[in-house]
Parts: sequence; C-alpha cells; structure tokens
Amino acid sequence: IRSLPFFSPYDEQGKLYGPNSAGYAGFPNFNPVGQALLPRFQTFATKIIGGLSAEYAFTRRLRFRTKASVDFNGVTEDQFEPSSTAIGGFLPSLGGRGYGVYSNGTYITLVNTNILTYSYAIGENETHAFDFLLGNELLQRTERTASVSGRLFPRDDFTYISGSGALVDEGGSFFIQNGLISFFGEVKYKFKDKYLFGATTRYDGSSRFGPGRRFGFFPSLSAGWRISAEPFMEKYTFFDDLRLKASYGFTGNERIGDFQFLTQFGGAQYNGNSGLAPTVLGNSALQWERTREINVGVETSLWSGRLSGTLDVYTNLTTDLLNTFPLPTTTGFGGFQGNIGSVSNRGIEFALNSVNIDRVFKWRTSLNLSRNVNRVESLSDTLPLFRGYDATGITTTNVIQVGQPLGTFWGLNFLGVDPATGDAIYEDLDGNGTITEDDAQVIGNAQPKLLGGITNTFAWKNFDLSLFFQFSYGNKILNFSNTALLNAGQDIQTNQTRAALRRWRRPGDITDVPRYQFNPDRAEDDNPNNLHSSRFLEDGSFIRLKNISLGYNVPKEWLARFRVQSVRILASATNLLTLTRYSGPDPEVSTLDGSTSAQGIDFFTFPQVRTMMVGLTVGF
Repeated sequence: IRSLPFFSPYDEQGKLYGPNSAGYAGFPNFNPVGQALLPRFQTFATKIIGGLSAEYAFTRRLRFRTKASVDFNGVTEDQFEPSSTAIGGFLPSLGGRGYGVYSNGTYITLVNTNILTYSYAIGENETHAFDFLLGNELLQRTERTASVSGRLFPRDDFTYISGSGALVDEGGSFFIQNGLISFFGEVKYKFKDKYLFGATTRYDGSSRFGPGRRFGFFPSLSAGWRISAEPFMEKYTFFDDLRLKASYGFTGNERIGDFQFLTQFGGAQYNGNSGLAPTVLGNSALQWERTREINVGVETSLWSGRLSGTLDVYTNLTTDLLNTFPLPTTTGFGGFQGNIGSVSNRGIEFALNSVNIDRVFKWRTSLNLSRNVNRVESLSDTLPLFRGYDATGITTTNVIQVGQPLGTFWGLNFLGVDPATGDAIYEDLDGNGTITEDDAQVIGNAQPKLLGGITNTFAWKNFDLSLFFQFSYGNKILNFSNTALLNAGQDIQTNQTRAALRRWRRPGDITDVPRYQFNPDRAEDDNPNNLHSSRFLEDGSFIRLKNISLGYNVPKEWLARFRVQSVRILASATNLLTLTRYSGPDPEVSTLDGSTSAQGIDFFTFPQVRTMMVGLTVGF
C-alpha cells in the first residue's frame, strides 16, 4: 500500500529487482513481489488432543465424574531471507548477505476435573427438587521455546544456518509453567418447576499472583420465575413459555503475563561485558481483577414456537482492573503490571427468532441487537493513562481517563483548513494562541453505539439458503495509515490516497486536506499540517454480508442403488459485501487486536479475507 505505483517489480530482462539492483527503490518501496516470492516461511505444527473420563454411581442420586485431558502443540518455524529481499539484503544491521531464523516451541496444557453431584426431590410429583454439586479443577500450562538466528550467509544457495558458515550471534531459549487451581460448589432448588433458585461459589488460585494474593473468592446467586406456569396465565393461551430471571455474582480475571509480581532479570551487555539487568519491575500487591455482575432478563415463546425471544439488561463493575501502570522512562522501566482502577459496563441485549413461513417453502429469521455503555469509573492515579501508538505532536493515540470509555482517542480537534493559507486549523483549548500538546483532548472513541446481526434461512424442497448480515453503528476508527498515506507532503517516498487530490493548492480553495509542503529536512513534529488530530478519525459504521450459503440435499431415492445414505452439495461465501463510509480496506479490523484500551486503530492492517467455497458431503 505504501509503495509508489510507478516502481516495477521486474526489470527489462524479467528479473525481480533486489537490493543489489541499480533500480531498487529502497524503503519504503521494497519490492512487494520479491518479498512475497523469494523468502522461505515454513511452519510445521503438530497438535494432539486427548482425554480420559470416568463416572461412578454410588447410588441413583449420588454420582462422581472425573476427567483428564491434554492439549499438546508443537510448532517449528523456519525462515530464510536471501540477499535479494529487503530484510536479507537491505537492512544494514543484518549485513546485507542473507538472514535466517529457526525456532521451535512446545505448548502443553493439562486439565483434571473432578465433580461430585447429588440430586434429591421430595413431595408429590417431586414438588421440591434439589441439586448439589462439588468439584475442583487443576490446570497446568507448560511452554518450552528456543530460537536461533544467523546472518552473513556466504551465498543464497546456503539457506540453513547449520553448516553454511553464517554468523550466529543471536538466540535464546525459554521455559515457563503456570497453573490454576479451582474449587467450586453449586446448589439448585426448584419448586413445582415454577420457582428456581441457585447459588454458586468459586475459590480460584493462580500462580500469576504472589503469596497472599493468589486466591480469589467469587460467589453468585440466581433466581427464576416461570410465569407461564401460574394459574392466572391459563387464559393467555398464545404463551408457550414466559420466564423472568435475575442473577447477582462475581467473576475473576487473571489473564496477564506470568510472574509479574516478581522483579525479573535478564542478560545484558555493558561496555563489552556480560551481566544481568532488571527487565521487569515486580508488583507484590498484584491481585485478581474482580467483576460484579447484575443481570435481569425475560425469555418467552409464543404461538407454538412461531415467535421466541430474550431480553437481558445488565450492569457490571470491574474493580482492580489489570493493566500496565506507566512510569517515567528515566526509571529504566516503561511501567509495571498493576491494578489500575475500575470500569463499568451497562447495557441491553435483545434476541428474536421467528418462523415466518412454515409450509413447503420455509422462512426463518433470527435477529440480535446489543447496546453497551462502557465507562472508566476510577483510576489509581489522578493523571490519565496514555496508550496506543506514539503520535505526532502529542503523547499517544489513546487515553484511559475517568468518565470516558475504554478505546478513547486522544489528539487535537481538527477544525478544518484555512482557505487563505492552506494550513490546518486546530482548536486552541487553553487559549494561549499556540497549538501545543496541551491542546490535546478527547476526540472520539471506538465503542459502537449498537451492534447486531440478522440471519434469514430459506428452504424449499431439497434446497436451502442462509444469509447472515452483521452491523456496527456509531464507532470511530483511527485511520492511522493516513498519517503516511495522506501526509503533509514532507515524504514523497510514500504512496498517497485519492484524498490527496483534494489537498489545498491555491488561496480560496475550500477543502478538508491541508496543503502539501515538501521539506525533507524539517522535523515531522514541526509541520503543523501533520499533527495528530481528529482529521484521521472516521466513522466506522458498517453493514456486512458476513456469510451466505446455498445447499442442496440429493433425494434419497436417487441414492438407493448406490448404497449411499446422503449427499449434500454446498456453496458458501464469507465477507462477500460490505457497505461503509470508512475509506480504509476493512472497518472490522483493529491493529492492536486484543487491546481494550487502544482498540479501533487501523495501521496498515490486513483486511479480512473474502472466501468462496464449494463442497460435497457424502454419507454411507
């Protein structure tokens, strides 16, 4: 995407341009065809999943179940970049004579679960029914990894590190284990299959927290009322089922890196001497993240199942939020893992299923909608926490701030382009007449106002068709790629988007793209037209045909003579159509995938793949 369009991947003789070619463009215009064809990227994976289970009935009501399982993954990766590629032949730090990496890793997860259950009922027709459960679970993860890299290969014909004479000056090995132990119990009570009550408790211990902080206690309560079973509902015959439910409880989260409660050391070089240096600043006070959840909902089914649906309302409060607490870089650390504050989530979820037509031609619809309001309630420090990417002219692209949702974007407020000068106009927040970092503010967030999806399935005789649409409304996307693809003209080595054609050119032009000014010696931060601002934010709303499938079941009478039970022909496609105002390649991607504080950033992120498939299933 960044490469200029007029560079050809092949020379006049039909050979690929490489770093040693006279016409090689260099960064950022590496030959993309060469990078796709010439390197060797091989991955060899072995996955084994196995398990054993046993059950013993002491009595008809008292049972014991045990299960042990293993999940083994072995991954070997082999990479070689010849000198004709950008990495193997262009980067000065690697010497320009090839580069190879060989790594191996084994990842093993062992799980043992033991559960004791007891059921008891008393009264006529089992009026009072009780279910009891006690159990424990042990989980252990083991990782062993090793890697080695080589450079300065004598020739591109020698592609493996061993025996090639390559310089081997970097490698490493790694071993880690972590574990989780859980004890849990549950009691359920049911009266006439009309009133339902439940209570559960969990006591979980994780090796990721230090002594005195490893265990967390997480209880919960639930209740349900089957309203449709009440005598006063008998006259409402169109109700098949109507239930009211509510729950209150706590859950925990320990998904962080291992041994973050300990200060860790690693190998280091200083003045040519080898030694140890601290790499991770420990936090002995690190503890479980805890979420209090309150849910109220209703479930219903009407007209013999022709219409059914659920409606749930919830409010959750997460305390002791696990995240990185920043430190001044003068300390030698960027930050440490801590419990930084609390975050709330309040929302509503709605699902509706309908049987629209149920004859020779059948049509069914499933609809789901959700709305969530996220808010940072408190932080352990009075100052906001900055996240995401470093940004031109300000601190970073994202901020965690009390009163704002996670995924909040930070930057200058872009007001437009001065028609007289072509320069960008920003809001002077502090009113001092100068645009500085102090004028940065909240400029949007990545949280959608509404999410949903709708599935329609049709069937006629032996044909069936399914269409699944999903949508997102009200979220912003930071098109961070445009900081390079729609820059202020100081970089003429990077391709530009079509929006660059709207740039200001002469006094009186009305546009939203500032003037371009080529000055390669000028610092990027000094160019006022390229400061990070809301100019790079876009509406991320979209509606997408996520999946469509068409199937045909061959009539069984056609198959009888072939001794075949069934034959199904299927054609399907994913990501076939997307309607959006977002100018990037895909509104449903996030470069920092998995990040809660810096979501919704598109920084040269590869879009989701559109796939089409035809299949045949035969049953004997």
